[in-house]
Amino acid sequence: MDNILCREAGIRIREIRKTKGMTRDRLAEKAGISSKFLYEVEQGKKRFSAEVLCGIAKVLDVSCDYIMFGEQLEGDEKTGISEVISLFDSNQKQKLIPVLQALYEMLE
Repeated sequence: MDNILCREAGIRIREIRKTKGMTRDRLAEKAGISSKFLYEVEQGKKRFSAEVLCGIAKVLDVSCDYIMFGEQLEGDEKTGISEVISLFDSNQKQKLIPVLQALYEMLE
């Protein structure tokens, strides 16, 4: 992985993290890496393994392809709806389920 690719991926990670309102410490904790290492990744100063990439992508609820290349692969099922839902914490998601079910039934 070259330095330009690492730098661009780091920028995307930081932008996604901020868009989702997540702190660097929280993302690092959930991804199982140190906050310092995540900072260096976001700055394009450190390379990272596929395992780290997958961990970050999973926490941010985006594809690895999006982090690395800035685009979704054809057939990627991520949608605007899943991006919005990912903003909710697990308690809020549980409360959201009946609302979404009712909305679905209304639209049938």
